[in-house]
Amino acid sequence: MLTKELLRFSLRRDEIVPRTVDVGDRTLLLLARNLIDLYGSSVGQTVEELAELAQPIVNSYRSPVIAKGLNKLLLDRCRFRVSDPELESWRLAVFQAAAALLGNRSMNDLSHYRQAVAQQLQTDPDSLSRRLYADLALRQPLEEFQRYTPEQLLQRYNMAQAQGLLLWSTALEVKLSEPDTGKRRQLLRHLRFFRLLTRIHQQQDEIHITVDGPLSLLQHTQKYGLQLAAFLPALCAMSRWQIAARIRMEQQPQAWLRLDQSSGLQSHYQQTWVYRPEAITSFAEQFNNQDDKDDNQSRWQMMEESPILTRYGAELVVPDFSFQHDSGLVVHLELFHRWHRGPLLRRLEQLATHDDDRCRLAIGVERALAKEQSTQALLQQSLWYQSYGFEFNEFPPVRRVMGCLNRFLATTTTLAT
Repeated sequence: MLTKELLRFSLRRDEIVPRTVDVGDRTLLLLARNLIDLYGSSVGQTVEELAELAQPIVNSYRSPVIAKGLNKLLLDRCRFRVSDPELESWRLAVFQAAAALLGNRSMNDLSHYRQAVAQQLQTDPDSLSRRLYADLALRQPLEEFQRYTPEQLLQRYNMAQAQGLLLWSTALEVKLSEPDTGKRRQLLRHLRFFRLLTRIHQQQDEIHITVDGPLSLLQHTQKYGLQLAAFLPALCAMSRWQIAARIRMEQQPQAWLRLDQSSGLQSHYQQTWVYRPEAITSFAEQFNNQDDKDDNQSRWQMMEESPILTRYGAELVVPDFSFQHDSGLVVHLELFHRWHRGPLLRRLEQLATHDDDRCRLAIGVERALAKEQSTQALLQQSLWYQSYGFEFNEFPPVRRVMGCLNRFLATTTTLAT
């Protein structure tokens, strides 16, 4: 991501327009290549050393803010060595050895003194100096660099300009006219995986999505903003789309950011790429590979893909997971995280007035949200949540989900008899 000072935009009345670069500009392509080659050949260099090496290249370009932006995006592609967790205790041992030797009258020469301290730690003076503060961020060495081509870096820069503005959004309106049903379903799944605050409606062949921006939240705004920014490349992979976002930056008038498929933004996500958070993959593996299933549990299977539900008027519901029992019963699970208070209350109201006994929707609520005083009272009053809901931390445990599924099974058996 680009920081605020690296964003380039123009204000035209009530519209804010990101200032993108020409991906075919030869001078820019040369700058991009030089920076990429620098990082590609600098494995082992520290953050501090990389900054010194990149500075002349950045300063050589006529617009330093563009060059700094490209450099920042390349730094995001670097993986630096994690500091040794035992370094702090080792450093204390160095200081103790140095303090003990300092009182020795024979230590009247700095070179001799450094050698004596190093011998106490069974190393040499130069190695000791390099390791002493190796846990500082600027001292961490580069271990891996994921390369871009120069063209990809410039395209990524243009995308980052738009993403950076979305971090200052209060709301985002999306219109999607993607003809490919599979791609449309995939995008809606992205919305769930990115844990965004959304309301989704379908009008004929067009899907309308309202997404709350990070500035509409009272807390957790930075993490949520990054999730929203990460969603934009997934949207740009669609063939027909448009967005209108209200942007409210500090010391700037409120303005609208309007983009569509003609804006020239190229998604850096692969067309075959399907975003699936590691926690979700881990949960699916745990659910399908339980070692201590009882007879009832062994008959539940997680479905490969959750269907899109249209049970609540024109609103579309995209479950996080769907499960099918051997009896044919299908139960969907929707998770509500700490910033999902509004969608949770809306869903509870819908479930309270829904009289279709085929509605099988389990509700999981992150404990940080469930413990809020106003939310807690509503959950206690919701008959649906009391029957088919549960709390979780970060991600739901398999046993808790299984217990909820079996409650649906028990209800269905009772109704059948």
